[in-house]
Amino acid sequence: MQGFVLCAKKYSIPASLLELEITESVYTESTQQLIAVIRQLKAAGFKIAMDDFGKGYSSLNMLNEVAVDVLKLDMKFMEKADLADDTSNSNMFSFVVNLATWFDLPIIAEGIETETQVSFLRSLGCNMGQGYLLSKPQKDADFIYTLNNCKDVFCEEKIKERPNNIINRRVLPA
Repeated sequence: MQGFVLCAKKYSIPASLLELEITESVYTESTQQLIAVIRQLKAAGFKIAMDDFGKGYSSLNMLNEVAVDVLKLDMKFMEKADLADDTSNSNMFSFVVNLATWFDLPIIAEGIETETQVSFLRSLGCNMGQGYLLSKPQKDADFIYTLNNCKDVFCEEKIKERPNNIINRRVLPA
């Protein structure tokens, strides 16, 4: 934990602008230690994202005990999002989006590769995501260029609403 604080100070980055990801599987391995570390990180100002949510260990109890700021929906959900007749996947996705809404948590869908998936997500009220359709991994120079020229990448109003948006979290196109 101290390493994150020192790194943020070293580079003069406010902790509130940094979002640290933990995988939900960590919850099952050492619940009390995880809860304690997350409390310390949040007290230091960091945002916490639950990565790979829905991969297999999700529980309502976990969401209640672990004070995360963002849910990142596992990319396995997206694999079936192109199948129009897959109502069980659609219902599950809808449930998770509604669950995040009830907990007042932003939700990010991972693994977006098609426009059909974007339409599906927007229809459910999920309007943040990441995946190859939005941006492939970038080299340092390309990343800096994208960051400096991001007006065509992000919705500017969303940046003003949530200044902690990061480059791999994209507002899905309308």
